[in-house]
Amino acid sequence: RARRVARARASWRSDEAPDGLITRTAEALVARWRAGGARQAELEPSMASLRPNADADARLCVENVVYEDDVFRKMHCELAWGDGGFEVLHVVMYPWAERAAPLFAADMGSFAGR
Repeated sequence: RARRVARARASWRSDEAPDGLITRTAEALVARWRAGGARQAELEPSMASLRPNADADARLCVENVVYEDDVFRKMHCELAWGDGGFEVLHVVMYPWAERAAPLFAADMGSFAGR
């Protein structure tokens, strides 16, 4: 029988992430999307927020949030952090086909603040 390694939450919980450049960048990006009028899009609840169970071999936490607006059909921000100060930010923005906007994708990584 497979052991479940994470439990899900339904909301963006970046307040539990390490206070560093990666987390501040993710928070600023999501705040800018919100301030610009982006609407939170549907996201499978089991994908929104993942935390390790108490008996997990490694600690990896993941936060996902998805927005949309009149230009971008999907604006996805993923923040992950784990053992030893590991942090990752993954962002993708897909425009609506009828908009003359570029696709945007970026990944940032940090280990112990470096």
